[in-house]
Formats: sequence, structure tokens, C-alpha cells
Amino acid sequence: MKKIILNIICLFIATAGLWAQEAEAVMVSGDEYTNMAYMAFADDVDMDASVDHVTAARLGRSYMLNGKPGAAVYWYQKAVGGSESPENILRYAQALLADGQCKKAINWYQKYRGSIGTGEGVRGFVSNCSELATAMVFGHVDVEPAKGINSAHLDFSPIPVDGGMVFTSSRESFSPFKHRDMWTKDFFTNLYWVERKSDGTFGESRPLFKKVNKKYHDGAAVFTTSENKMYFSRNNRKGKNTKDIIDLKIYEATKKGDTWSDAGELPFNSDEFSSCHPTLTSGGQAMVFASDRPGGYGGMDLWISKKNGATWSEPVNLGDKINSADNEIFPFLDQEGRLFFSSNGWAGLGGLDLFMAESGGTNTWAAPTNLGKGMNSKMDDFGIWVDPNGESGYFSSNREGGMGGDDIYTWKAGEAPMVPAESGVIVVDAETGDAIPGAMVKWAEVTSANNIVLNENDETTPTNGMLNFTVFDERNYAFNVTKNGYEPKTVSTPVAALKNADGMYEIPMTRIAMMSMNGTVLDAGTNGKISSADVTLTNLCDNSTSVYRSDASGGFSFDAKCGCDFKMVAMKGGYNVGEKTFKSDCAKENVSIALGTPAVAPTRVVRTTTSAVGQVINLRDVYYDYDKWFIRPSAARELDKVVSMMNRYPSMSIELGSHTDARGNDEYNRNLSQKRADSAVNYIVSKGISRSRVSARGYGESNLKNHCTNGVNCSDSEHQDNRRTEIRITAIQPGVHVDHDRSYYD
Repeated sequence: MKKIILNIICLFIATAGLWAQEAEAVMVSGDEYTNMAYMAFADDVDMDASVDHVTAARLGRSYMLNGKPGAAVYWYQKAVGGSESPENILRYAQALLADGQCKKAINWYQKYRGSIGTGEGVRGFVSNCSELATAMVFGHVDVEPAKGINSAHLDFSPIPVDGGMVFTSSRESFSPFKHRDMWTKDFFTNLYWVERKSDGTFGESRPLFKKVNKKYHDGAAVFTTSENKMYFSRNNRKGKNTKDIIDLKIYEATKKGDTWSDAGELPFNSDEFSSCHPTLTSGGQAMVFASDRPGGYGGMDLWISKKNGATWSEPVNLGDKINSADNEIFPFLDQEGRLFFSSNGWAGLGGLDLFMAESGGTNTWAAPTNLGKGMNSKMDDFGIWVDPNGESGYFSSNREGGMGGDDIYTWKAGEAPMVPAESGVIVVDAETGDAIPGAMVKWAEVTSANNIVLNENDETTPTNGMLNFTVFDERNYAFNVTKNGYEPKTVSTPVAALKNADGMYEIPMTRIAMMSMNGTVLDAGTNGKISSADVTLTNLCDNSTSVYRSDASGGFSFDAKCGCDFKMVAMKGGYNVGEKTFKSDCAKENVSIALGTPAVAPTRVVRTTTSAVGQVINLRDVYYDYDKWFIRPSAARELDKVVSMMNRYPSMSIELGSHTDARGNDEYNRNLSQKRADSAVNYIVSKGISRSRVSARGYGESNLKNHCTNGVNCSDSEHQDNRRTEIRITAIQPGVHVDHDRSYYD
């Protein structure tokens, strides 16, 4: 199951509201989709359907909101084809970035910027696909899935508490109602607690008390320092807004003993907008949360409310240093007062990215910084928690490699930050030293500690043969280079070699050594030259095959790769097949090869010529033992003649039909004859004939040659006459005639 791109907790959709209800999905006028049943909408439309640009945009949005950027790209491409509205262009760019198509996304981001000008609300976009590789706030981080906690559903927003962890999950509900959200076709979310073991893994999770978890969505909690008060997000049947949609609200619950009290709403909630994802300052005197209330900059913004005794003040927007024209959600405040949150409105790697803003004093923050690769991926990264040590913690992501929906990950800062450096490679000719343009370079960045591939790229060298990129300490780099006319080259090197290569690390490529060779077909008896002989040359290095015909002087020319063994087969009517194996060592430019021995004509030779497709040729000695399908030595000799004929007529294709005697039941005999036909075909293919030219068919006992049908008493030799293999010509080039010897094919 793919992941949900902005999760199901509290993301306001520009064209409608937020939460899914228990209802069938129906299209309505305007840009709304009733009850936000996005997956139901998407599943109802075939990928090959012809739709207008409005419906295509809705489908793109549906797939993006459910973590399927590849499908979103497909539909947004159709949407911008019908209407290049700024919104369609922006959403298409976001889908491309989430799908890993960074360079193409940048082009559409630039087109979006041009369509709206440079006024208020213009966000910062990625302008270079590698620009965020160095933005690593925590230096090198080790990231891995939290062990024992994730499921095939949505698991996110972890926060350690009470010797374990509270998290949000859509795993199968403990409630007897078993309701599902039509947005995701998954269960509604609840809050769960799980014990953290001494080895860092997690035990069996259990839901919090039913006074906290209700019928619909509950999740994204935060606790006071004393852990006796919890704030979390919820929606329920009460409080529909004017669009008949239930927005999310923040609730407060108090712990008394081992139980939680009934949760109550905070005063700044409203039926007309959502408030969710609460986080507290270290003293609990202020709350930062996400909301789409009026007065923001677009989508979801981050707001702050101060606690006044037992109540809370009117929320204040955190301003345009933090909030963009898109969505800022899932805030978290650490012990140092730094603000962490997720956004799809600032320059990122795709989907939601994690950001950090340094504290600027009491309840103020500086401009945010992208946490960079490792913490962020091309998918959604959100719901972070930072340990008081500032060097480890948890976060949520729907990146590749997870168990199903969103998963919870652990992260830990490395001992030393990664040091980026500009470097590159130049592909050159090993003999001349000249740069090689047009070489395909596949390179990967690999961790030196555990050989995990972090980055894979395909690039083609420009005219100067050079490729530039950023490299990092504690990495190895692997290159695979290919270019026509050159031997493939594979290189693996630590980053130090790249950084110490005077700016450019050379990858030399060796030209494939070829020589022009001359062959001659000779009469072995008279040493005379044989014209119009068919010569098949097989390179045993790569099994490639070429076919030549000798000229009037018995000669032919070919190019051979040095150092390879070759098998040569020459054929002409009236002669036995000649074979020879040789090595091309590039020491000689001209090599003459004498092949061919005149055949002694049998006493019963009658030659015929035919070009009829469908003609059946009986093979004399291709018989089988009773109930067996292996090739006898006599059959092998006969099949070798078929191979010779196939080599002589390269355009010929045949069917090998195998037959059984009448003993045994019909179904068994059909299966046995198919095995025999397959066995004969496999033998012919093993001799170098392409499998595409030979087919196998088992006829069973359906075409008996004599009277030995079921129930008739026959000798073994009579039954053996029916255990045979025949060839039927199925295709041959027009104008080509088949010359065969009836003494063999009677």
C-alpha cells in the first residue's frame, strides 16, 4: 500500500475541507469532492479514461494526497495539457519532485513563478537538484525503521512518554464499529502506547483508554513535563462547518492515576477551520499548533497561543519567516526552544520536508533551514521528536522501504559531520588521453560503513567528457561507464581519491581491439576455392553470430574482436559441413581458413527442391525408449543434420513434432510427446540455433503411422514406428528453395 502524502491529520485542502466521513463519494459542483473520499474518487476512474482537465486535476490531487506521486504525475500532466493554470502548474511540479523527477520539476517551478510574478506569496523553490545535499543540520545521520512498532497501516507522530512511546496509528481499530475513512480506505486513527525495551526495540502496542480514543480520528499528541496532561487532535460528529465538513480540533485530557479524563476542547477551536498538531514550550506556558484559520498565508500555518491561568489566549500567526503560501504542519519544540516542523511550501526534496528554525528569543524564531538529505527524502517526512541531547530522536516518513503506510524511524547524528566538496570525473581514451563525449556514466554514492546505496545517477558526458558533482566524506563512489567502441569500465573508489585528483578523477576507457580478417573456403581434397558457400561465424566471447557467403574466389572478410575464440561453420550443397575453431590474437591481419570436405554421395541419393511452407520431413532415427524422452545417440546424429540444414538456410523456421505409440492414456501420451519434442528442440538450440526459429509440439497418439491403435496387439518394432519426431517447415524467405537428401529424409 502506498503512503499518504500529507497524512490524514489536519491538512486543509485548498479546494475543500479536511476530514473524510462515512459516506459514499459523489461528484458535486465546484471543486469539492463530497466527504473528501479521495481514494474512492481515484479508484472509480480508469487510468486510460478520457477526462477533462478539471477531473484530471482532481485525480492528480487524489493520488498526491494518498502518497502516489507517480499516478499524480500522470493525471497532472493531462491537467496542464488542458489548462496551464498556476495551481495546476504548481501541483504538477510538486508531483514531479515527489516522484524523483527533480530536473523536470524545476522547469515547471520556474514556469509557475513566471505565471504569478514576484509578488507576495512567491515561495522559494529548488533551483538545483543537488543544492540541499549540503544542508545537513545534524551532520551525517543514521536513519532506520523503529523496530517492533510499525505496521502495514499509518504509524506516525511518535513522542516518548511513561517509559515507552505514544504514537498515532490507523492499524485495525479496537473499536467494535470498525469504521473506515473514505479518503484512505483505511481505519480511522487512534492513539497507542508501546513499551520501549532496554535494547531500543518496542513491544506490543495497546490503544489508550476509550475516553481518549473515540469513533473517528484521534492523534498527534503532546504531553506536559509532568506527563499528567495531554493535548491532542480529534474530529467527531459534532460541529460541522458551513460546508458540512467536520474540522479537526485540539483537546485536553488529564491523567488521574492510571486513567485519563474525558477530553475537553480548547477555547480557540472553531467549527469553521481546523486546529491540530499541538506542541508545548518547555515550561508548558505556550502552545504552537497548525491551523487554517483566517489571517494566514495559505494552506495550514503555524500559530501560537499563550496560557493564561486555566485558559488560552487568542492565537497569533508565526509570520512569513515560518509560514509559506502552502502548508506548515506537525510542529515540535525541543529543549533549546528550536522549532521543528514539516512544510511543502519551502524549498525541499519532494513531498513534506522537515525544517528547523533557531529560537530568536521569547516565542520568536529565525528563518527555517531544511534538514537536508537523510532526514528528508523525496516522499513525506514529518512528525519529528528530538531527544534533549539534541543528537537523536524519531520522526515519521512514507519513504521507500517501509512496511506499508507511514512508518516511524529512529535517527542519530554521526560522530562527525559530513564535509562536502566539489569534484568530478573525466572519461578519457586510455591510449590517446582525449576526452570521450557521449559516454554513459552510471554512478552511485555508497556508505563506507554498511554499503547502503544513498544515491544513484545516470548521466552522459558532454563534449569535454567531464561530469561535476558534490562528494562527501565517509562515502565510497562506484562508476559504471559504457560507450560504443570501448570496453565497459567499472570503477569503485573512496571519496579521498576523488578529492585528491586535482579536481577531476580520470576514468580511462580502452578501445575494443578489432582486426580485419580474411577467410577462404577450400576444397579439402583438391585445395580448390569454393564459391557461394554459406559461412556462419560465432564469437564465443559474447555468442554473437554473423553470416557470410564466399565470393567467386572462395573468400570472405570479417572484423574480429582480438583475444576471442571463434567458431566457423561452412556449408554448401554436395559437401559435408566443415567446422573450425580459432582465436583472433590480432597478430595477423590476414588469415586464410580452409574448410570443407567433399561428400561421398550415397548410392540412393535422389535430390529434390521445394519452397513449400508446411512440408513435413520425416527424421529417420529420432526414436525414443518406451515412456522416455531422452535423446538417443542415433537421434543426436540425425538432429545434427537438422542443425546443418538450419545453418544452411538462415531464414528457415521449423516445428519439431513428436509422436507416441498408442499405449497409455491419451492425456499421458500428449504430455510425454511434448516432453520429447521439447527435448529435441533443446538439443538443437544447444548447437547454436536460435530458439525463436524452432518450436515444439507434442501430438501424442493422434497421428499413428500404422494400425497399432488402442487394443491392437503389435510388436515392439511396430510400436516404435509411431514413437518418432518429424520436422515441418513453418517459415522461409520467399524465393529460397530447400535442397534435401531423400536418403536421409525419406
